[in-house]
Amino acid sequence: MRQISLGSVLAFIFLVLGLTPLWESIANATTLRLNWQDNSTNESGFKIERLAGGNYTQIASVGANIQSYTDSGLTLGSSYCYRVRAFNSAGTSPTSNSACATVTSTSGTDVTTTASTSTNTSTNTGTNTLTQAGSTWSNYRVTMKIRSTDDDAIGVMFRYQDSDNYYRFSWYAQEKFRRLERRVDGTMLVSVTEKMVFPSIKTYTLQIIAQGSSLKVLIDGKTIFSVTDTSIADGSIALYSHYNAGSSFDDILIEDLATGSVLLSDNFNDGSSRGWTFIDESNEEGPARWSVSNGALVQTSNAGSTTANDLGTYALYTLGS
Repeated sequence: MRQISLGSVLAFIFLVLGLTPLWESIANATTLRLNWQDNSTNESGFKIERLAGGNYTQIASVGANIQSYTDSGLTLGSSYCYRVRAFNSAGTSPTSNSACATVTSTSGTDVTTTASTSTNTSTNTGTNTLTQAGSTWSNYRVTMKIRSTDDDAIGVMFRYQDSDNYYRFSWYAQEKFRRLERRVDGTMLVSVTEKMVFPSIKTYTLQIIAQGSSLKVLIDGKTIFSVTDTSIADGSIALYSHYNAGSSFDDILIEDLATGSVLLSDNFNDGSSRGWTFIDESNEEGPARWSVSNGALVQTSNAGSTTANDLGTYALYTLGS
């Protein structure tokens, strides 16, 4: 993609995106599917934003030429509003119009709106909208079961504040390493790495203990990483998958280290993914496919990213605490 100024890209993307109709249709009882028409020619992808508490927050991004996104784990009877913006390396466009619908028990009528025709971009700074977490836990223990039937990356993100600030543990069988990283202000840095493969396709118990500046990662009760880092003090968690069509997560338990209280417990036995928002940062072999299957939260797409940060897709816990 050629390098052009922010003002130019905003004007160009908006002219081709701003007149595009946006609508959404109801797919099932707890899912809304958002659709839009892609008339742009130089986008890297699209960002999907959902209205929450009076402000729009980015909940996902999809690659170039993608024209739909399914938001799941929603509340029956509740109404949701969405909008879309295009982006590339030079910046982010103004938003499309908003489209709203109510989650009902049956498939129903499409909701169609007309996009804004304004071309004023003078107030747009070009700063990407960040996906915000719903919880701001500080010192906690995460316990969960993970399983991979693929040879690509699986892991967990913790103390997740937004899409540019979090810690991430990943286990990448094909590349034969597991790693603890931190992403601060959009820059990914490796804290510690170890050459290690999944010895077999089995279920592992993963624990992460974040207490003050102390960060520990345990597999089946054995400490594999123990580091000291003060970059990020608090945040939520997310379940991470990168080019891994066999990702499975279950029996998630988060406990407050100071009080012992349970902050989150989810075994997905009710068949619901309520509270989890699915973020797709992949740029090939997507979109991501998250669902609850056989009492576990699974991701069955080979969605991944060719970027240096190994961005893929993740399920972010977004309920407030």
